[in-house]
Amino acid sequence: MTSNYCPDKVLWFPVGKKEEVQMEISLLEIKKIKSIRVGISCVVFDTTQGALWYDWLMSVLSKKFDLELCFDKYSLDQPSNSNSPNNSLCELVELFIYKYGHQFDHIELWKNPLDKFIPITSSTNIYSDELVFAASWAIFLNKKVNIGGIQAGDFEWLILLIHSGVLRNVTAIRLDSEGDLWSTNTQFFAQSIRSMLKENGFKTLVFDNAPTISMESV
Repeated sequence: MTSNYCPDKVLWFPVGKKEEVQMEISLLEIKKIKSIRVGISCVVFDTTQGALWYDWLMSVLSKKFDLELCFDKYSLDQPSNSNSPNNSLCELVELFIYKYGHQFDHIELWKNPLDKFIPITSSTNIYSDELVFAASWAIFLNKKVNIGGIQAGDFEWLILLIHSGVLRNVTAIRLDSEGDLWSTNTQFFAQSIRSMLKENGFKTLVFDNAPTISMESV
């Protein structure tokens, strides 16, 4: 798997596969890789077995690498016997930070691909958006935050976040360039967002998304 390793890719470690994790660590160390992006399934973490798994995984990985954690609550590629997390995205991220916050500095929160933009009125609370609230709270808890899973259909949503100032303290936006809503105007979309961020004095970066790596698919 790591023969084609890319720093922007996300590593997913299946629950209970400790031997495979140790093998992966050895391969990464041979390649002198110092930092990795690790996928965190909110569905898994919100279970007793999953919480125990992340206790072990975070302890092992944080001793070897600088970690950026990518939180996915909305993936359609979840085990068929799993349910939606009982806790909100913000509650799960907060708990993760309180438990393991000394082991990482950077997180990425992935947007729900099924979310549709709802026109905002003067009475709308922007922080009622689950991802916005979770990102803002993680920043308050002194973590660097990226927002990922952004598709072309999220253009108006991003404009709202820019105009409301929410993105001022967000480190980066990562575009999901593999999403169904992309067209040949991807570069135009990315450049438009970069221009608006710059015009508003934001230092937020815009990245193209990279595919994930699952140990189960190797």
